[in-house]
Amino acid sequence: MLDFLAVTLSGEPPQIVQGKTDTLHWQWLGEGMLILTPHRDYSQSIVISAGIHGNETAPIEILNQLVTDLFSGNYPWPSAC
Repeated sequence: MLDFLAVTLSGEPPQIVQGKTDTLHWQWLGEGMLILTPHRDYSQSIVISAGIHGNETAPIEILNQLVTDLFSGNYPWPSAC
């Protein structure tokens, strides 16, 4: 599984740039850019953006938790609309 926070802070691309879980496919697009696509049909997309100001990593930490929950299946995908 990808540790989004660690990879973002390292400034280096991850060694593995794509993968699958039981519910989604993920792909690293570039520094701080990750796309998550559910295996099932969907009709809407969302973009979540956050940045680091100085050494304040809280926004990326929040995104890291969301990504971790999605990878682990702890946060289910909404029903297709």
